[in-house]
Amino acid sequence: MTTASRAVLVTGMHRSGTSVLAHALTSAGVAMGDRMNPADAGNRFGHFEDLDFLRFHEDFLRARAIDALAPPPAWVPDPSPAEMARAERLCASRGARPLWGFKDPRTSLFLSFWRERLAGARFVLLYRHPVEVVLSLLRRGSDPEVLRSPRTGFAAWRVYNRRLLEFRAAHPDESLLLEARAAAGALGGCLALIGNRFGIPLAPDAAEAIFDADSLRCGLELPDERWRDLVATELDLYAALQEAADLPAPAVAATPSADGALAERLLWSQVANVDRGDATDSALVPGARRAAHVWRAAEHVARLEAQAAQWQTVEATRGWQLLTRYWRARTALRELFGRQRRESPEEARAPRADPARVLVACVLDEAPRRYAQVVRMAQSLRWFGGALAEARVVVWAPDEPPLRMHQRLAGLGVELRRVESATRESVFGNRLHALSQLGEVDAQAVLLLDRDAVVVRDPSSFLPRDGIRIRPTDSPALPSGALRRACDAFGVPLPKPGEPAARRLDARGALSLPLRLARPLAMHWRRFHELVLTRQPPLDVDSPLAEALSLSLALSHLGAAVELAPISFGFALDRPRPSSRRSLEDCDPVILVAGDREQPDGSLAATAYRGAQRRVELFNARWWAAAGEVSAIGTAAIAGAFNPS
Repeated sequence: MTTASRAVLVTGMHRSGTSVLAHALTSAGVAMGDRMNPADAGNRFGHFEDLDFLRFHEDFLRARAIDALAPPPAWVPDPSPAEMARAERLCASRGARPLWGFKDPRTSLFLSFWRERLAGARFVLLYRHPVEVVLSLLRRGSDPEVLRSPRTGFAAWRVYNRRLLEFRAAHPDESLLLEARAAAGALGGCLALIGNRFGIPLAPDAAEAIFDADSLRCGLELPDERWRDLVATELDLYAALQEAADLPAPAVAATPSADGALAERLLWSQVANVDRGDATDSALVPGARRAAHVWRAAEHVARLEAQAAQWQTVEATRGWQLLTRYWRARTALRELFGRQRRESPEEARAPRADPARVLVACVLDEAPRRYAQVVRMAQSLRWFGGALAEARVVVWAPDEPPLRMHQRLAGLGVELRRVESATRESVFGNRLHALSQLGEVDAQAVLLLDRDAVVVRDPSSFLPRDGIRIRPTDSPALPSGALRRACDAFGVPLPKPGEPAARRLDARGALSLPLRLARPLAMHWRRFHELVLTRQPPLDVDSPLAEALSLSLALSHLGAAVELAPISFGFALDRPRPSSRRSLEDCDPVILVAGDREQPDGSLAATAYRGAQRRVELFNARWWAAAGEVSAIGTAAIAGAFNPS
């Protein structure tokens, strides 16, 4: 039995713009369904899918254990009598309407089935670039088979679009073949084409205002020649679709968004690794999750930009300007009368170090992950270091790194130097010992970072030219009795409570100082460290306390201006969450200290602090998106270094 009606069926591979066109047809007067599949995160304007036809397709496929995103290439619908009767009822229930239709990507698998039951039906077939489709499926994040293996998405794209191409060739007068971007970019013209070709009355002007360019992200960063090594069959089929299309893709390629380009590079590297045998399909599951992080990070950037625009409006008001002047005056008074250290007005106005003459240094211990961590530290500096992004980087190590790590560090412009440990008991002592080994270098200041430091903002504004700035990681005050005994024993002025020299400065944290002070500080530290440990009568301190006392004595003896850098200069991700410290919650870090808060692949684990978490997400998005570049020396080398087992 057939039902004569004027029906317009819209179909194509999932994520190929079918919802946009169904929306346009609805606004132009086509009854696309009474009960629609509601909007969700995948389609915020709605799917425009008639639930009766959608469920018919889903039930039909489910009865044969066929997944809509994994259909057998040669499968043809073989309806049972009950299914045939159900289809006839669906058609008959719409047949009295002058102009109706339905949209469902699964219709691509049922084209001949519906043509036999809908006399006079017309078919609008949409296609889209295969890589854009798979990226869109990953962005949606609701298809576990594609999250397990993006290759599944490419295979489904081939099946769906071969059906479109074959149907178009067999029934050219009953179908239109349209490229998604071309159709969505000019909906009015697209509807006019549909109306003229099929002889149906449409109101194309009503559709122009419904399309939001962000709802169909188009454009690729990598050329098809780069993708051809991975998806040659799909690209050949896409070229055939372009050749046969009534409305092919525009000649001018679309420009991808920044987050889209990052996600595309991640997808390319993941699929390439599987094809080379460097990874398995199951390894793509975390990769797909990382793709979701990329988009979340990009959305966060967009929110920050919107907030920045709002702040510009607020800052232009007179009330905000008065408030700003008040706080500037208040801050100036506090700095003048309540400084933690005594300094002259000339010192207070001392300029910062010239970023072009800053040396970034790191001293490695014998930890198993040391080289992978220092790669991450150097890479973060190149990405987020701002004025210091091109700074000279020197790393001292007690041994030679593996060849692949050596190549990776060389690619980042890192100079490797061998240095024997000055003492196994003191990591900080080894750092200062390495500084004393600096030859004649054209540098004004040194920024000394830990191997697990991650630079997430420009640190150049935190580098004084003449003084020493230090950011220990949550170090408490030194025991006052031990500090007093040590100062009395060696004739060193006792630092006042709150001064940096009175803090227990441990091995972790950032340190910046003028190059001219590096050697004297190292010399005094070694001298005091030996005296503290060998003094008679003994000072009765353990090795870690002796290390901290020695550094405090050296700082006091040196007489240089010393200040504690703000907590953003060395924000430890493994700090326990305090009960109440709003400054920590909103702190926007410059340097993160990973500690044990790192993933096996080198990315950073989440933190409970809102401000730091934003920087973690942005770094992770860049780290994961760079997987394609890292794979040039072997992704396994990096992952293995972070997970040496």
